Amino acid sequence: MIGGTFGFVGAIFAGPRKGRFSTEFETQILMGHSFPLITLGVSILWYGWFSLNGGMIGLSGTRSQQVGKIVLNTVLAALGGGISVLIYYRVIKSCFSAKEVVNGILAGLVSASASCSVIEPWSAFVIGIGAGVVYMIASWWLILVRIDDPLNTSPIHLVCGAYGTICTGLFASDAPIFDGFNCQRTVHSGLFYGGGLLPLGVQILGTMAVLIWSLGW
Repeated sequence: MIGGTFGFVGAIFAGPRKGRFSTEFETQILMGHSFPLITLGVSILWYGWFSLNGGMIGLSGTRSQQVGKIVLNTVLAALGGGISVLIYYRVIKSCFSAKEVVNGILAGLVSASASCSVIEPWSAFVIGIGAGVVYMIASWWLILVRIDDPLNTSPIHLVCGAYGTICTGLFASDAPIFDGFNCQRTVHSGLFYGGGLLPLGVQILGTMAVLIWSLGW
């Protein structure tokens, strides 16, 4: 989320690229230089995400047993994001967009990062599908308000990052929450698992705190 916030603010201050918004109502798509290199870069990121998510809990003791589940959830969320964008472009726009599909994959990866260790595989896929939809809405909104984000950094990392963080409070099956007042760590389930509003509230509060802190810079 922090990187996405910085990217959003940077896009506002830098202004649109020459020719991006030709007139008040027309938008020009400025294509990337190489789709093979874009796809290769996303593939490398996807592979690196296994270490990012799988290594964040450490490998000591019984924690290593969770790595397989984390990697599986990471893959399923990425697939969900890519598939939802692929279906949208095929059904609604009658075309395929490699650039948008790989962005959907990244949106799924980002959305699963907060919850991949505490959700079930089906939840990861659903979160990924939602991430693809959220990404497309956020990308469309940027164009609507005439903000040129060349890499769609803010839709992917800011919006989908916030979405994925909040989803933890909905889909978590066993999420540890630290009580700073009593210095205790307790396990809560998400709202969809009967855990009530506390985990969801914690995630929303954390999301707002990160957003305010990032914008404060």
